[in-house]
Amino acid sequence: MAVWGCGTGRCGTKSLAADLGGLHEPKPWLGPAATAAYYGDEAAYRLCRERLHERLALGVPVVDLKHSLLIPLICQVDPEAEFIWVIRDPAGCVASFLAGNAWTKAHAWPNLWHPHGGWPEAFSRFDKALGYWCEVNLIIGAALAVCGRPWEQRRTVDLTAHLNRYPTSPQWRFSAEEQQRLALWHEVLYDADDREDSDGSG
Repeated sequence: MAVWGCGTGRCGTKSLAADLGGLHEPKPWLGPAATAAYYGDEAAYRLCRERLHERLALGVPVVDLKHSLLIPLICQVDPEAEFIWVIRDPAGCVASFLAGNAWTKAHAWPNLWHPHGGWPEAFSRFDKALGYWCEVNLIIGAALAVCGRPWEQRRTVDLTAHLNRYPTSPQWRFSAEEQQRLALWHEVLYDADDREDSDGSG
């Protein structure tokens, strides 16, 4: 049995690994194979299964944003798995991704989840960052709801309370329309009731 940590990235997974006395994204990395396996690529699925077996054999908690796409497979590899889902409020997470140059030509972040076939060309970097945050957290929530294994949710709370100032460098400033979208998903997903703990019984 192992504790498996998951999240979107830029949400506190590294801190969680340290708190648990575990490992954060140990090598060999899952990399883009996790997304490919999620979309049904058999070779990627076999590779991920092999690497998850290796992680289970380490005997310590392992935290990796790629676990978010592999929860059903993790449950096959480790029938006694326990999960911790780290979720950061959408504005803080999106700001961190954008300040880190995610989804730019210099930093395309190909290892992250993306829609099958890629992001629509019309999507801005903000659209991709928020879309990624929404979809990955929805994937995690849906998988944990049916996996039958114990899990808990840990929320990362940013030091600043309002949407336009975050401890990122440089500070990212959102438009009024972007703030409205962030506030909506904050209410719908981040502030959803009855998510903090579960015994896996539904």
